[in-house]
Amino acid sequence: MGSGVNSPSGDLKANIDDATEFHLETFRGDPNIKNVKRLPDVTINGVLLSHIQWEKETSWDSEYITVTTDLQSVITIGWGFTKSDLDRKGSQDLIDPVMETFELL
Repeated sequence: MGSGVNSPSGDLKANIDDATEFHLETFRGDPNIKNVKRLPDVTINGVLLSHIQWEKETSWDSEYITVTTDLQSVITIGWGFTKSDLDRKGSQDLIDPVMETFELL
């Protein structure tokens, strides 16, 4: 999903942080979502991404957020797994090898 960033600062990290804070506020404001937290940022194939996790009654959810190099769009990659199928660690074990293939073209 892409949305306009329109940042004159030219600061990629600041734009990622701003987008992440917006998502965190949104998730924390939803009464159906709990345990919202920002995990340490990751760099995958040279691309800096923030990482958010939360849970709903029946699912484990994660989102990775970055900004295109032209600072025009926010890219989000969302993941959701049913709790009855696996635990949080199991969901992350499935996410990690796929995220390692991420490339920002």
